[in-house]
Amino acid sequence: MGTPYRGSELAVTSATRSAALPDLPTVAEAGGPLLQGCEASSWFGLLAPTGTPAEIVNRLQQETAKALATPVLKERLLSQGPIPSGVTPAGFAKLIGAETRKWAQVVSASVIRRAGGASPRPLRTPASPHGPWPPRPSPVRAPAPCARWPQPGRHRR
Repeated sequence: MGTPYRGSELAVTSATRSAALPDLPTVAEAGGPLLQGCEASSWFGLLAPTGTPAEIVNRLQQETAKALATPVLKERLLSQGPIPSGVTPAGFAKLIGAETRKWAQVVSASVIRRAGGASPRPLRTPASPHGPWPPRPSPVRAPAPCARWPQPGRHRR
């Protein structure tokens, strides 16, 4: 079905074995009790702007799920690793929330330091007391002047 297991791979990081490498164990299977519950998967989805009418969002989800269920697309995706699901908008929102919480904990528990040994700023999540969400963008600085660009207060004619 997929690429054969070559022996140099250790494990897949998903919760279940990959259809593309069915003989390759999961991290939990390979690592024993120490790595139970270890999962780091990629996921993809479609997002719409806030305020998009529910009927449009639902129609996009239904058409996407229908396309993902076609044998040709499903087989193609499975052979490359992704597992097509066509989850509902509510299910996808739940997944995004769970992933955000999981990785926020990982980052908070890590000992990652900034250059120079400074501690990292606390991660700002929607429920964080550390500041606004989303974080305010840093001020944008103008690029260095260039002969090709008009200088402030000077206009090309």
